[in-house]
Amino acid sequence: MLRIVDRIVEAFAVAALIYGLSIRKDLNLSRVYRIAATTVRQTSVVMMIIAGSAVLDQFLANEQIPQRIASGLGGLTDSFVLRMLLINVFLLFLGMFLHASAWFILAMFVTLMIVAFTPWTAPALR
Repeated sequence: MLRIVDRIVEAFAVAALIYGLSIRKDLNLSRVYRIAATTVRQTSVVMMIIAGSAVLDQFLANEQIPQRIASGLGGLTDSFVLRMLLINVFLLFLGMFLHASAWFILAMFVTLMIVAFTPWTAPALR
């Protein structure tokens, strides 16, 4: 299925290139080169960020940092509302410093650890 989608996207890219070069005539080869160079540069930046977040993920897993954060946040209060507020403040803090992929990985693990290792349930479930 993924190969079909890839081929469709490539076909649309070639069709857009042909349309811009021959029908609209607002593209020329130097502009296509600049657009391709910008695309490659932006894609490489995103890939470097993802590679860095993979290294961060491995480090966090090896050092068990999500478990430590979850135990620290879980032991601060017994109130459901304050615990949810602490989780939200923690997620806000993560969002200020981490890229979205690393933030999602860390936040998912920490939130799961808090829910799994604390002996409380939501007020609606009691």
